[in-house]
Amino acid sequence: MGQGACQGIEDAYFLSHFLAKHAPQKAFELFGANRRKKVDYVVKNSWMFGQMAHSTVGRTVLKLILKLTPEKILLKQMNDLYSLNKI
Repeated sequence: MGQGACQGIEDAYFLSHFLAKHAPQKAFELFGANRRKKVDYVVKNSWMFGQMAHSTVGRTVLKLILKLTPEKILLKQMNDLYSLNKI
């Protein structure tokens, strides 16, 4: 998914926000609670896309899925990926 740098920047944003307002232990707890869902989503999908991209059948299936997925769903997924949760 090419999200390494993007997720690192988001992590820095959230972590700096929580560290500015809380003791380190509490800041890291809040950081984990706020980032876990999105990080799991990115990791799971990156792994799945990687597996498919390294298989001839997988590439064909991936292209077919992308072609058949309604634009509304693709836009929602992109919006979820590229938007920040409110702190």
